Amino acid sequence: AGGPGLLVVHHGMFWQGVQPVTGAFYKKLKIAMEADLAIYSSHLPLDVHPVFGNNILLAKGMGMVNPKPFFDHKGLMIGLRGEWQGSRAELDHKLRQVLCGPVHLCPGGPERVSEVGLITGGAGSEVAKIAYAGLDCFVTGEGPHWTYSLAEELGVNLFYGGHYATETSGVKAISAEVAKIFA
Repeated sequence: AGGPGLLVVHHGMFWQGVQPVTGAFYKKLKIAMEADLAIYSSHLPLDVHPVFGNNILLAKGMGMVNPKPFFDHKGLMIGLRGEWQGSRAELDHKLRQVLCGPVHLCPGGPERVSEVGLITGGAGSEVAKIAYAGLDCFVTGEGPHWTYSLAEELGVNLFYGGHYATETSGVKAISAEVAKIFA
């Protein structure tokens, strides 16, 4: 009573598929149910949504021009590609502003950025596919350590903005929209 009725989250509670509701998992669900708290989780659909999605909101925030869906993952285009005219240092600065925090840059590509691929979250291991798609820059949340040297070898600027930081704008946008409707 008196608390929120809806919790909007990005990462779901059922990553392992069908599972017994026991232990810590049971405790989380029990607390939510006893508080009459509904939980809405949306992972890839929220990443790719054309209005409220993490990808499009980050693309707009960083000033990507002509963002178009790309990067097929099991039949779903999970990223955006578009144009960005400026230096890699300017893009680094812009991403730090938009994400409100640190950004790790692997300066493997040209100083002047033109074609950017963007996939929020943990898509860093896809840097080779980004290079083969003809992009000179890749913005994502995180990836394995070996992607730094691979980005250098393939001539791609690689920006890691943090898994969490790149996947919060969609949840905030959905929450604000729901609040407007039910206020």
